[in-house]
Amino acid sequence: EAFRAKFGVGLEKAQQLIEAKTVTIARLMELVPAGTQDPTPFLYDSTMYSLAGMAAVATAAHMAVRPVDRKLFDVVDAVAEDKVVETVEAEGEAGEAGEAGEGRSAGDR
Repeated sequence: EAFRAKFGVGLEKAQQLIEAKTVTIARLMELVPAGTQDPTPFLYDSTMYSLAGMAAVATAAHMAVRPVDRKLFDVVDAVAEDKVVETVEAEGEAGEAGEAGEGRSAGDR
C-alpha cells in the first residue's frame, strides 16, 4: 500500500520503475519505518573484502617470485654455444669443400 501511494503503481511494476530510475534506495528509505539503517554504504562490502583478499594473495605470490638460478642459464647458454659451434663448423666444412672444388676447376683450365 505504501509503495502504491508513493509511486502510483503496485509492486508488480517495481522492476520497470527501477530500470527507469524512478525507484531508488533513497526513495525507498522514505517508506521504511524510522530508525531503519540505510544499506547503501554496505552494498559492496563483501565485494571489496573479496578484492582485498585477492590483492593480498597476488602480493604474496609476487613476493614469492625469485630470480632464476644462474646455473640454469649456463645450461641454456652451453646448448646455444654448442649449436653455434656446430653451425660454424658445418659452414667451415662447406666453405673448404667449395674452395677445393674451385681450385681444381681453375687448375684444370
